[in-house]
Amino acid sequence: MRLHAHGYNDAVDSSELVCCRLEDFVDPAFLQALAEPTRFRIVSRLADLGEGYMTVGAIAEGSPTHVSVISRHLTLLRDAGVVEADRRGREVYYRLRHREVAATLRALAAAVEAAVPSADTGLSTD
Repeated sequence: MRLHAHGYNDAVDSSELVCCRLEDFVDPAFLQALAEPTRFRIVSRLADLGEGYMTVGAIAEGSPTHVSVISRHLTLLRDAGVVEADRRGREVYYRLRHREVAATLRALAAAVEAAVPSADTGLSTD
């Protein structure tokens, strides 16, 4: 099972995580999309909105970044499965895929925890 933001809604079974590498569960493009500061600000702005949609212009409002650059960032976020787009006439509206993003981040945390030997096992990390 490869986990990424596209359509992932299932809970992660931690027993599946023990035998696998992190990259088997999280698409690096998903993390790369979130890692860039402007894209992270876009995600934060959409998260503050909740489940609603915003236009590119509304997202760019108050930002020092030109609307065309915001649009390119939104395309990358859409391709990574972080946001979804809805074209209405000439405008494109975006919303955060918050359930999928949260599920992916929870699965990443579970995979990291499963990959690191527990202090209770007596295994040394030296």
